Amino acid sequence: MKVPEAVGGKTVFGQLTVANAAQVGFVTAYGCADGVPRDRGGNINKSDLNYNGPTSPVASNRLIVKADNNGEICLYSSGTVEIIVDINGVTDTGITAIPNQRTDTRTLHDCDTVPTGAVKVSVETDLPRSDPHIRLSVCGIHAAAAAMSGGPRDVVLMAYVNRERLVERVAEFTGSPIEQVRQMFTTSGAVAFGDAAIAYNVSQDMDKGFGDGFIFNVGAHEWYHNFQMHTFIRGGLPSPVDRFLLTEPVWLVEASAQWFGLELATMYGFGDYPQSERYKGARFEASKFTGLKQWETGGVPAYNLLPFIGDVLVEESSPTAFLRTYWEARAVTTEPWQTTFASVFKITVPEFYAKVSQRMRDIAS
Repeated sequence: MKVPEAVGGKTVFGQLTVANAAQVGFVTAYGCADGVPRDRGGNINKSDLNYNGPTSPVASNRLIVKADNNGEICLYSSGTVEIIVDINGVTDTGITAIPNQRTDTRTLHDCDTVPTGAVKVSVETDLPRSDPHIRLSVCGIHAAAAAMSGGPRDVVLMAYVNRERLVERVAEFTGSPIEQVRQMFTTSGAVAFGDAAIAYNVSQDMDKGFGDGFIFNVGAHEWYHNFQMHTFIRGGLPSPVDRFLLTEPVWLVEASAQWFGLELATMYGFGDYPQSERYKGARFEASKFTGLKQWETGGVPAYNLLPFIGDVLVEESSPTAFLRTYWEARAVTTEPWQTTFASVFKITVPEFYAKVSQRMRDIAS
């Protein structure tokens, strides 16, 4: 955006508004030649407007931004929105941008704003119930159940620091061979079992400095997998959980859970995890990206890229289609997943894969 009066790097004053927001996100303003402000880790560390599409499609905030020497300012949005900018004036007085700082009198990290009546959570743990890993993961489960009607309403959270105790308990609960369960927890820190249980190996996350948002996301992410399997069970076709695990593309199963958990973490104000997670390591992972085909039937997807993959699919359809409609359609059909995908999202799988590959190239550049 060219502001002739701001040539020479003057400070621009105005009003920044977004409309038709469908998801949670932020807008950052900056002098075009200066580039998007980032910290040493490559994370965008400045926001001029935060928006919450599920609550309101419109948001507005005062805009104060230093133009570049050509009088140009640019705007970056983490999601797809329409942007309206009203320029009110300029000044020769410079400004020094600093990383965002927040003073927040809400007690969101104590889960006071999260509804608790949508799901009953039975907790088995070797930690105090007040430990943040227990409290926040339970909070994430409650938030997820409140956001998705028709999901399981009674789950067991098995959260243990002692990995071997967790392995034994999961094997007992599921009737699975103990060696199979033990192998599972060599690569996964948290796993959903059907629509009844979530197992969380807390030792993988303790002492790693993860914030509240990360722990909150563990509960929300895994409950969403419970929701997916619960949807298949309600569909009434034979062997519903096996069908879900064996026929659905791994990248889509995980991208929907990761995107959902991050959106909820942002909505409830759990730290800076959602924004940092979207960019942490993403450029490096995107530079190695060889296509979604590799994550259809197995392998561990690059979790730093999953939110971006989810963003592309939401842009092509809607959060409801991504999080609910597709899974409800899959639960009552035996057709190939690619057929359902094209019907729900109005784009073929090859076309979507091409769009994702382009998004990865954009991130890597």
